Amino acid sequence: VLLSLLLAGPLIACGDDGGSASPDPDSGAPSLDVGVEPVSATIKSLASHDGVQGTVTVETLVEGEPSKVELLVDGQVVAEATAAPFAISWDSTTATDGIVKLTVKAHGAADSKTSDELPVIVYNQGEMAQFLTASEVLMSVPKTGTAGHKKFNYSMPEGYSKQITVLTWDARSFQMDLAVGVGNCPGSGTMAAQKVSKTSPLVVVYESKAGAFAKGLWFAHLAVANVDDVRGQSTKVVAKTYLLK
Repeated sequence: VLLSLLLAGPLIACGDDGGSASPDPDSGAPSLDVGVEPVSATIKSLASHDGVQGTVTVETLVEGEPSKVELLVDGQVVAEATAAPFAISWDSTTATDGIVKLTVKAHGAADSKTSDELPVIVYNQGEMAQFLTASEVLMSVPKTGTAGHKKFNYSMPEGYSKQITVLTWDARSFQMDLAVGVGNCPGSGTMAAQKVSKTSPLVVVYESKAGAFAKGLWFAHLAVANVDDVRGQSTKVVAKTYLLK
């Protein structure tokens, strides 16, 4: 009898209903890992090359459910937030005056993602230049003829040896030319630095290698570099100059 059973094939375990056993999806057996939602954070309270002084609240926009969001300055962690709305207080006096790189990093169960770099201008030992004209104007290019230029004059105080001028505009079709220097304008003064850009903001950094800047009248002068491409169009421009020691 035993020999007959062996020749018939291996014994098959059966369930209570007499059928063959099959995996139970609710039995707690391991299943494929579908992953955990990644987290990320971006800075929403500051724009590129904004000026900051003193204690700054860095507000963030998060995705997912981070356990914490860290703030880094030039790659070093300086503060963090562990609960919504993940607003981080930063004492900017701990940083050196000038352009610094802010980064926020969100930490989660499965992933951490670093935001895009955001440069800001720290000027705790400096000041913003007081323009003799408004720092925000509308710049229009006529359909024919020569396009006008804009200039912003300011009086250079004593004791500053570095300046950072930031020009922003809202029409992406414009390419801008920004120059800074001593005097009333480039035609009757001395140009110190110049830059052309298709992308806002346009940043010109000028630093003296011979001590403090000369006191007196200085200018920030801007012009449209691609006049023929933007005939009949206008753009709002904002100019800011930060004076640093």
